[in-house]
Amino acid sequence: MQEIITRYGRLQVMDLENDLISRFLKKYGEWSFCEAQFIAENLTDGARIADVGASMGTFGLGLALLRQLRSLCCVEPNPALYPLLRHNVQVNKPLSVGDATTVNATVGPAIPDSGAMDGVRPTMPANQHVTLEALRRGYGPFDLIKISTGGSELAILREDHAFLRNCPGIFWLDCQETPASLELLQLLLDNGLDVHYFAFPTAARNNFNRVGDADFHLGYKTGLWAARGRPPVMNSQLRAKGCVLKRIGSQEELRQALWLTPRQAPAGLAGHSHEEMVALAGRTLRGETFDDYLATGTAEAQPNDAASAARGTLSKIERQESQIRTLTEQLAAETEKSAKLAALMDAAKSECRASQIVLADERARADALAARLEAALGERRASQIVLADERARAQMLATDLETTWAQKRTAEQTLADERKKAATDLATLNQINAILVSQNQDLTRQAENLIQQVHLMYYSASWRLTLPLRILGRLVRGDIRGLKRLCAARWGSS
Repeated sequence: MQEIITRYGRLQVMDLENDLISRFLKKYGEWSFCEAQFIAENLTDGARIADVGASMGTFGLGLALLRQLRSLCCVEPNPALYPLLRHNVQVNKPLSVGDATTVNATVGPAIPDSGAMDGVRPTMPANQHVTLEALRRGYGPFDLIKISTGGSELAILREDHAFLRNCPGIFWLDCQETPASLELLQLLLDNGLDVHYFAFPTAARNNFNRVGDADFHLGYKTGLWAARGRPPVMNSQLRAKGCVLKRIGSQEELRQALWLTPRQAPAGLAGHSHEEMVALAGRTLRGETFDDYLATGTAEAQPNDAASAARGTLSKIERQESQIRTLTEQLAAETEKSAKLAALMDAAKSECRASQIVLADERARADALAARLEAALGERRASQIVLADERARAQMLATDLETTWAQKRTAEQTLADERKKAATDLATLNQINAILVSQNQDLTRQAENLIQQVHLMYYSASWRLTLPLRILGRLVRGDIRGLKRLCAARWGSS
């Protein structure tokens, strides 16, 4: 890992010579910046971007330099590159980006060795495997989805075919010189999307580091812009850099566009005008070299001069032998490089097999954990049902208790009212009783006085009125004793 200054800020890159993107970032300070300029030209501020196959984050960070973005989601499947992506986005995220997220995941169907890109192979499987639909649910929706996954673009979109039929946004897809790109185009056209082809140089002449010589002179990258009713435009600045924009309506048109796109030209063509490059290309195709050009003599020289012809032939043979030696040395170097790459490939395959074993173990462990989780969820659901029943029962008890307390409070209030009324009635009864007692005493005194008066009246009058009758009665009954007592009571013992 190495940290360098680039157009996008201070980036961490791979410290490997066979990593193309890292090599370009070190030399030119940028990678395919024309791509970011073209996309930014055709977006509005506030766009939401998904960068699937983000590598070290140059595409998303380049867009953020040119547009205000609401969100940026960078997805990278290679665990060797993902730490660099996460660091680069976190450290260099400009204020123009509302929310930036990095995800270590493989999007779409799993492809053998899908983590290998630009000579960098992962030392472990990607952390997760997600579909494009799951990515949209978790981090979307997106206004533009860029997919650059080294050839799996077709499989990713086929897996999300239902969304492709009604997609309201934009797809920006890597387009390589393979039959799969023709199938990808047909899938887009069959689903009613308008497709445009954009080709751009990997290293611009006015690059960030102002480096003039190009590693891949006239080396172009290509992509497909797919949307409904949103044709892209290309400004004059990109046109001056040699970028190409075409509408594509069939596989044959795409085939022709790819055929006419320069991929890599000899270094000798660098720095020449268009007409000069046409002349040099024609002479190269005819096998002519500048050293041989007009080198056999002047106009006065005789064309059948055998010595001159022999010298020219000998010089040509010497140059060819020199070229053969150079090519032999290059072949030996390439053979050695191929052997090293084969060794790296074998080591990577061994690591891949080990990773597959680890992945199988992790999947088995994940399945066991999933089963345990499902059981735990079942127990949780049962517990929730029991808890709901207990809560309902507790609610009923609480309602009954509240009703009982209300009845108790009512009864206590009624009892208090009755007690007050009883106390009031008792006081009234006590007053009435006192009055009755007083009246009773008065009546008693009156009765006693009356009785005394009656007795006086009785004793004064009753004897005169009733004595003869009482005497007569006793005589009739023969009650002599009673007669004697009566007479004694009235007239004394005599």
